[in-house]
This record gives sequence, C-alpha cells and structure tokens, in this order.
Amino acid sequence: MQDNGRWRMSHSTRRQFIGGTGVAGLGALAGCIGGDGNGNGNGNGNGNGNGNGNGNGNGDVQLPDDITMLHFETDDDRRAGISDLGDRFESETGVEFNQIVSQEGDLPTEITAAVAADNLPNVASLPMSVMHSATDAIEQENATAIIESIGEDRFYDNLLDLVRVPDSDEYYGVPLYTWPQLTIYRPEVFDEMGLPEPRTWDDLLEAAEALHDPDNNQFGIFFGTDNDQYATQCFTGFALSNNARVFSEDGDIIFDSDEMVEALEVYGELAQYTPDGAQDAGGIGPAYDNEHVHLYSGNAFSLFFNSLGLDEGEMMTDGVVDSISHEREATYGELVTLNTMTGQSAGGFEASEQWSEFLIGEPENYIDWCHLQVGGFQPVLEEIPEMDEYQDHGIISSWPEELREETLPNAVQRSERFGFRDGEVFPEIGQITANFLIATAVRDVAQGENARTVAEETAEEMRSRIS
Repeated sequence: MQDNGRWRMSHSTRRQFIGGTGVAGLGALAGCIGGDGNGNGNGNGNGNGNGNGNGNGNGDVQLPDDITMLHFETDDDRRAGISDLGDRFESETGVEFNQIVSQEGDLPTEITAAVAADNLPNVASLPMSVMHSATDAIEQENATAIIESIGEDRFYDNLLDLVRVPDSDEYYGVPLYTWPQLTIYRPEVFDEMGLPEPRTWDDLLEAAEALHDPDNNQFGIFFGTDNDQYATQCFTGFALSNNARVFSEDGDIIFDSDEMVEALEVYGELAQYTPDGAQDAGGIGPAYDNEHVHLYSGNAFSLFFNSLGLDEGEMMTDGVVDSISHEREATYGELVTLNTMTGQSAGGFEASEQWSEFLIGEPENYIDWCHLQVGGFQPVLEEIPEMDEYQDHGIISSWPEELREETLPNAVQRSERFGFRDGEVFPEIGQITANFLIATAVRDVAQGENARTVAEETAEEMRSRIS
C-alpha cells in the first residue's frame, strides 16, 4: 500500500489553532487591532499587526508578534499541515502564526461580523465567489504587490484574469490553489465497446446511450441534476463549450440565449441516462466504485480517491478528459485566493505579505501546501506540476505522466466561470449562484421541463435578483 502522504494531526497549541471556529474564533481577536506600526499596539493577542513588534521589519517597519489566517480547511490533517508551515514561517521571521477555521458556507457571515467588530484577521483564504463579495475588506494594493513579487509570469494567465480588478492593473487576491472539473471514465470499458474518448457533446451522448442498461443496474453517465453547486459545476463547462453565457459583454443577462437553450436541451438529453432521481456529488463514489457507472463528471480531488488502495508502483488507470468540446473547449474551475485584509498596521501588512510570499512564492513551501489535499489543491504556478519534489508523493506518483504534466495543467488553463468574460469580472454572479438559479434551471430541464421556457424564466429571475 502506498503512503498517501497526508499530514497527521499533531498536538494543537494556541499558536497553531485558536480554539473555537467561526465568529467565536474571530471574536478572540477583538480589541487586538490598532497597533501604531511601531510595535506598540494596545493588545497582546492575535490581531492585525499589534503587540510588541519583534524587530524583524522591512526597513523602518517593525513586524508584529503574530499574524492570524482565516481559512476553511476543517480537516484535522490539513490544519496540522498548515500549523507546520506556520512554524516554519515563525522560525524564519520571528512572527507567530495562528489560524482560525470556518465552514466554507459561513465565510461571508464571518467576514461581515469581523468587519463590524473591527477585528479582521491578517489574511484569509477565500473561494473566488466569497472574495468578490468581500472586496471592501480586502487590501488590493497588497495583493498586487505580492503577485508582482512572486512573479506574474509564474501564474497561469487565466487565473490572474479571474482575480484582476476591472479596468485596472491591480488584483483582488493572490491565487492560492485551484481545481478543475474533469470527465473521468474507464478506458477498458470504452475500448471493449468501441467508444471514443468522451470529449465532445456527441461523444458523451454516444457513450451514455451505449452504457445505459438500467435493468442491469448500469447507467450511462453520472453528473449533477439537483439544484446544488455540483450541478452548476458540471453544467458550466458544458454550456461555455457552446459559447452559452450568463452575461453579455455589457453585463446584461443573456441566460435565455439560443446557445444556452441548446446547452440545456442537450444536457437534459444526457440526464435521461443518469441513475433515477436528482443526482448530487455524494453519489459519485458509490456509483463509480460499484461499477454502476463508467463515466462521470468530477473535480480533480476525485482522482485522489480513485488512487487509494493501489499497490506500490501500480498506476491509476482511469481515463481523464480535461475539458468538454463543442464549439470550443471549456471546463469549470474553482479558484481559492489568499487575501490580505484591511485595517492593519504597516507591520501587519508587511507580515501578511511575507506570509503570502513564503507560502506561494517559495516552491518547497508551496509544494507542501499542495500536498495537503492532492488533486483538490492544484498548483496555480505553472512550474510546479513538472517538479520532481511535487511528483514525489505516493498518490501523484501513481498518476500517469500525461495526467500529471499535460491533462491537469491543460484543465487548469481552460478553467472558466460564468461570472467572467473577456477579461471582465461580473460580481453579480454571486447573487445568482448563491440562490442556485443556474442549478435549479438544470434540475428542471433534467426533470423534463421545456428548456426554452426554463431559460427565459430563469433569465427574468436573474435580472430581478441583480437589479
């Protein structure tokens, strides 16, 4: 059995993890903000650039005693791994590292409460949708300086575009990790049945129809058909491959376009080959592992699970397609950013920048970060996937070279979102996705409702939500 390389939970000190999560944890910061930049802050806790500065500042800037990072990595192993990185940072800078953990869905509320209480953490890792909803609490100037220090040319261009401030050379946040949506299948089954690689709409339809045998508990395809985030992720690349978009170039809602109607119609046709009922991501494992399906849409983290249980030297055999192709190639991609928060002293800002550059800009540290959740933490720096240190991992080494060095990087490069178009970010997408309007449209069409009627009604609801 191969070592999966995951971190083991160690004893958590206060330095490693502030007891309590969410608002309670953020509340521990209250009264600890407002240092004067000279290391003479009014508290000795975990606030933004306060305390009795440690004298390791940049020039005349004195760093604080500690910094705090808000994130949503609730898994014990990942928290322990982040603590280890924090210890390494402290040994280099003298700045103690703390972490506060929140459930992902609670992040907007957490940040709103922290702004109201004037106790934001120094840095926060945020999904892109949350980042766009919290721009008033994010220090854009620092993000831009960090990206320039690390090197803009080291990042995937499309990921930088996703965090770029409209009509500006600045960035909202620093890309931290990403994961793309993939099409995963069993090549041996496809070869036996003479089926092509499932890349195009026609390929997917052909395979789903051929594989579908419900009387024998065999289903043609597994993808999202419920009104949840998984359905939105599956449908995004499908629709964008047909140039079907939510926003026009001018920001008008065009969900009722002919391209979107066609995408919904064909997606609904594919849905007849899924298992009975509305499908969510929780059904992937049982359906695929028990060989009830041989074709599914899943994010890169699912490759981790598909690789568990392999013997030493055994390679994962699943086929992986990096995008969906119709009028063009596209796939959905999630992006998590590292953000410097507002309200800090000069020393706090400097320490936050140093942490970001330490974590992302130094390959040894960044590879350790990416190894915390193999597949789910896909690198945002183009150089990393081909580095021996990155590939020297029990799970990653079981992936074929083509998957590691071509398929996954290509998927990252082709990642897109409905809220981004031609270099323009439309933050209004947050209101649309938060209310599951796209996912509900997908579910309704999958259940047999008319695609054009659904598209028109959904477009009107979208216009109402963002007006």
